[in-house]
Amino acid sequence: MTRVGLYTENFLFYHEAIKLLKSWSIPFSDVDPRNEILEDIKVIISSDSDPRIWRFQFRGRDPLQALRKAIPSLLGKSCFSSLVVGIDPGPRPGIAVLADQVLLEAFEIVEPKETGEFIQRIIEDYCYRDIKIRLGNGDMPNRIIIERELEREGIVSSIVDESNTSFPHRLHDNALSAARIAMGKFHSAGKSDIRGIPRKQFMEVEFTTLRKILI
Repeated sequence: MTRVGLYTENFLFYHEAIKLLKSWSIPFSDVDPRNEILEDIKVIISSDSDPRIWRFQFRGRDPLQALRKAIPSLLGKSCFSSLVVGIDPGPRPGIAVLADQVLLEAFEIVEPKETGEFIQRIIEDYCYRDIKIRLGNGDMPNRIIIERELEREGIVSSIVDESNTSFPHRLHDNALSAARIAMGKFHSAGKSDIRGIPRKQFMEVEFTTLRKILI
């Protein structure tokens, strides 16, 4: 098992980092710079204000930025070759991040007007050589809002066919649809049999996820 090390002198950063790592199902352990770093710890995340204690330490203004900076090294890379962001338009848009065919993030946001801000943070936080933003062609009223918000941030996106990304309809999940949009395998997505599988395991059935690799 691979773990993320957590070292910080910032009380608020520490508690937010614990919540983040648990929500991502990423194994982690506290790091004491006075002791030897354990072999299964591949990266350390810290706040911008923390001193540097190790070569593979990644600092950020918040735990999310620090973790996003650390993920390439966590997977044995200096930087990702390709980052693809999928967006499922709707009243609660889904957003997913696919890096070199590994699904890193898939989540829902509260409203379309927030999309530009969330995508801009993804663009700024990750290390990659090439990036593509794929926006599904469904739900035109909300898609237009999202397009406008992306344009306001100067983000270039492409509109793609999202046929079959919501299969099966009774189990529709915006984050899962966004992941399918990012992957680009819309017509084959419906072939996955996820009946009887808990919703929280949908991603692991169809994708190589960060959680699958680390645990």
